[in-house]
This record gives sequence, C-alpha cells and structure tokens, in this order.
Amino acid sequence: MLGQTIEDPHGVESNEAITPGLRLIPTKTVLEKEKTTVQRQFKFQNTEGLCEGYEIHMGKTTSEVASPLLQDDGQDEGYFLNNNIWGTYMHGIFDNQVVIDHLLDDVSEKEQQSYAEFKEDNYNKLADHLRTHLDIEKIYADLKIHA
Repeated sequence: MLGQTIEDPHGVESNEAITPGLRLIPTKTVLEKEKTTVQRQFKFQNTEGLCEGYEIHMGKTTSEVASPLLQDDGQDEGYFLNNNIWGTYMHGIFDNQVVIDHLLDDVSEKEQQSYAEFKEDNYNKLADHLRTHLDIEKIYADLKIHA
C-alpha cells in the first residue's frame, strides 16, 4: 500500500490487475495466491537483541533501492525511509521495547518501566476494574449453561 503499485495477477483481492499505491516508498507489490503467516524473530535496524512478531502477508514486495527496516533470518525485510516512513509485513513490531525506544527517542524521556511491564500493568488494571464492576461468577455460570 505504501509503494508505487499493487499488482493482483490472480484476482485475489479485486478485479483490478494493477492498483496505484500511496507512492510513499519506491516499492512494488505483487499479490500471490497463498498467504504467509508465521511467527518470527528479527533484528530491528542495527540493534543487538532479537525482537519478536509475526509475519502476515499475501504477496511479495520488491524495490530497486534497498532500505531494510529489519533483518529476518539474515534476509532484509521492510522498508525504512528517512526515519519517517516504515513499511513491513511484521505485525507486533510495536510490542518490542527497542522499537518503541527508537520511535520515541526524540520526544520522550527514557522510562524506567519496559513496554512489556507497562502492558502487563495495564492489563491487570483492566482485569481489576472488570472484577470490581462485573459479576464474573455469574458470567462464568452463564457460559457453562450455553456451552
């Protein structure tokens, strides 16, 4: 979508053979018949540690000018343009602390709490709120009746 064109030679998504993209990055995508969905570990930019996410897409994106965002099993993945535009097939990329730190580096002070801890704390707050305001035992009982 971010690239120059999206080609759909098999009519997977539409009857249009070629659809213009947003033309923000110099890439071209050709849709394929099979969808790729797989858990991945990857390196973000030039960082040391491994990040985690899942790859999901139904095509192949190519570019004449490489500008990789990630390294996945030694292969370039994604596209990185002037630190402002990122394109990737990697979902869950923002669940990695190093990615969040990179994004917010210029606009925020470093947090003592990791992003994973922040998410966990907020899930726990939500669970506490629901336990306080809902009759969880009744909901479980109703679920058993309808199961």
